[in-house]
Amino acid sequence: MFFKKKSYGESISVEENSNIVYSNGSNSWKFIRPGSLLQVGDDVNFYQINHSETQDYEMAFTRVNDKILIKNPVNELNENDIISVSIKEYQLFSLTSIVDAGTGYVQNEELQIEGGSPCVDVSTNTVQKTTFKIIEVNDEGAILRIKPISKGKYLSNKNIQTYDLIGGSGSGAKISAEFEMIGQKSEIEKSIAKIERTSSLCFVTFTNSLPEAVSEGYLKFSKSKIILSSNYLGKSKKIVKYSILKDLTPNYNMPLMSIDSTTPEIIFNNSIILIDKKIAELEKAIQILSQNRM
Repeated sequence: MFFKKKSYGESISVEENSNIVYSNGSNSWKFIRPGSLLQVGDDVNFYQINHSETQDYEMAFTRVNDKILIKNPVNELNENDIISVSIKEYQLFSLTSIVDAGTGYVQNEELQIEGGSPCVDVSTNTVQKTTFKIIEVNDEGAILRIKPISKGKYLSNKNIQTYDLIGGSGSGAKISAEFEMIGQKSEIEKSIAKIERTSSLCFVTFTNSLPEAVSEGYLKFSKSKIILSSNYLGKSKKIVKYSILKDLTPNYNMPLMSIDSTTPEIIFNNSIILIDKKIAELEKAIQILSQNRM
């Protein structure tokens, strides 16, 4: 028989001399009782759990080649974590002018802005380009008036002011337009393949790269963490298995042992220390009561 231990998720990470244990992947520690004992990997020692909590994070990043750079070491993140990446999106704000009317166009034809980094609507598998409808042309098919019928959606800010139009029967049309950032950002899930840290920076490589046009954005993630009653004395560990001894006495949360427990002296010593403390408190209280009666 062994301790009745249970794993509540995939793995954990903990730093030497720290009392905070971070989850990796999708650990859920909501129902862990305070006073339960944590065993890290194959460590002999058990550590008493003070409480568990979940914290939400949001951090800005910039792209550096195939990695993203965060100006923070982000010790809470580890390989295999799944995070949400929030990306800025842009749409047409206003049509400024027709720079070149082109020739050979026909009324009611639809034209689109060429190039850029348009998003794809996954539900319809359509590219979300800014689209215009021709309202009026002259005898040579030069565009006199157009109006936007779709603002489009792009992953990068289109800083240039003049854009070529494609589609329709004609050629050569150019416009000037302004774009604005959409209030609601797009979010995509990414899995972390590799993390590189300095004292103040963190470089993250995803298993699948971000779209090429993405140069900046925000990453969001939640981390469950266990707060220990004392600091972890072992060497720092990343992505290591763990188990929790959760069978405790009802009043003072002392761990219960099974027959043939693997290291009973650890559990016994922890319990004796707690009992010794309670006896000392009771003796002190009795002494105070005795003095008050005299």
